[in-house]
Amino acid sequence: YNEKQRGRWWGDIGIYTYLLVREGCDPEDLRKKFPVLIEKHIGEDLKTAKGKLEFFLEPLKDIHLYSTAKWDQSGYGSIAYVYVFSAIALFILLIACINFMNLTTARSSNRAQEVGVRKAVGAHKANLINQFLGESFLFGLISLLIALGLVEIFLPAFRSLSGSEFTFSNLIGSRIIAALIGLVLFVGFIAGSYPALFLSAFQPSRIFTGRLKDSNANSSFRNVLVVTQFTISIALIVGTVIIFYQLNYMQHKNLGFSNEQIAVFRILDGTMRRSIDSVKRELLNHSGIAGVTVSSIPPGYGARINVFLPEGYDLNQAQMMRSISIDSDFIPTMGLEIAAGRNFSPEISTDRSKSILINQAAARQFGWNDPIGKRIQELDNWDTTKTVVGVVRDFHVESLHHKILPLLIDSEPTRLRFILIKIRPGSLPETLSFLKEKWKEIDPTETFDYWFLDDSESFAWQYHSEQRLSKIFSYFALLAIFIACLGLFGLASFTAEQRTKEIGIRKAMGASISSIVMLLLKEFAKWILIANVIAWPVTYFAMN
Repeated sequence: YNEKQRGRWWGDIGIYTYLLVREGCDPEDLRKKFPVLIEKHIGEDLKTAKGKLEFFLEPLKDIHLYSTAKWDQSGYGSIAYVYVFSAIALFILLIACINFMNLTTARSSNRAQEVGVRKAVGAHKANLINQFLGESFLFGLISLLIALGLVEIFLPAFRSLSGSEFTFSNLIGSRIIAALIGLVLFVGFIAGSYPALFLSAFQPSRIFTGRLKDSNANSSFRNVLVVTQFTISIALIVGTVIIFYQLNYMQHKNLGFSNEQIAVFRILDGTMRRSIDSVKRELLNHSGIAGVTVSSIPPGYGARINVFLPEGYDLNQAQMMRSISIDSDFIPTMGLEIAAGRNFSPEISTDRSKSILINQAAARQFGWNDPIGKRIQELDNWDTTKTVVGVVRDFHVESLHHKILPLLIDSEPTRLRFILIKIRPGSLPETLSFLKEKWKEIDPTETFDYWFLDDSESFAWQYHSEQRLSKIFSYFALLAIFIACLGLFGLASFTAEQRTKEIGIRKAMGASISSIVMLLLKEFAKWILIANVIAWPVTYFAMN
């Protein structure tokens, strides 16, 4: 392989390739023809390298949510999030259904006379079940109409939160409307089935003789429902707290390098790159600047991925490695440590073309106890073999989504794209003012644009998914707690109403308001405590 073959060699796979399949063609039949195609165009090269190459097909519409390819198009979503948020939405809906069942059965005595009269004049149990289910469906339909109105109101906030261009017209499609109607019927049946069966089972003789009381079975079932809804609510709260702590950990963990008061500037002009040494000298003359360095990418923001052949490895054992380019000032400016060997030296002219550094993870993976002097060949350029002159202590070149992997560090000047300027403490405004004026001389064609490496906002793009997740979880948790508390408030008020005479007697005997409040709360407090005992361990394992 050489430069003349670039774009024509079948092993050059660093591009996305799209196939338009003919009408009626089975993709599986097409996939079966790939081995013959590979053998024809690159079979000899694969035999020489003792390697293997496989092609697979991925439907374009599946990339966004279902892709599992390691280096697929950036910005795709995850079907896992769809499942998680759908499950949470169903749990919140379940809480609302539980409230409906609890309050309907708790206030059953208010409708007992109606049931008794209807049964006395010949109504069958099936008629009553249909009536109560119909009421539940009607409540569901009214709720759907209100919900659609709320969706229209909150759509701008949703678009801001999700980053999508979802509009109300997306809900007008026939499939969505059918799904919403199905949801109303499903919720109406779930929420109304138990109250319908419970109320329709009342006996007129017991109703009219005043012997209708809340049974132990009904009371126990209601308590189970209270525990269930608060278990869900508490689990959402705990999950939200865990996400916040995880996000805070990601943003503040020591990444293995110093990022305090380091301003980052892009190098967009080739002339500036060629004169970078003189630019650095001019900047270092200012008392507020502690260090200036250049790199292919700021630390923590990723790295190139290339294939390398370490010394002692066969061609079919080539290693995939991250790689970055720096200058000799990068190590001291960023507070990195040399674990073995030395840093790049401006006095050694061959360092830029012949020397490299590796991290400790690379030395471990290659089994090198003494890496200094070992040679590594870059397979993208068969003529390039470089010698390891130093080992850097491990640091994160990517976000904390990725563990520290083998890293190769070179000093290629053509790959340098960023200037990193370390500003001394206490001199920030003055130094930024100096840099703004100086930049007009350094690069008059570009605007004065920079960011700080330790600015939490600069890490937002790395953890935007988690930040969005934390916000959505927060809203879900607040909604779940609000709905659960509405149900608890209804049950508590009903209990107070049922025990009016008892409360009157207790107050007449000198009981304080606080003691009566505690009496009423005690009954529900134990069920909420049980919900905590269930929710905490379940959430721990789920969030892990």
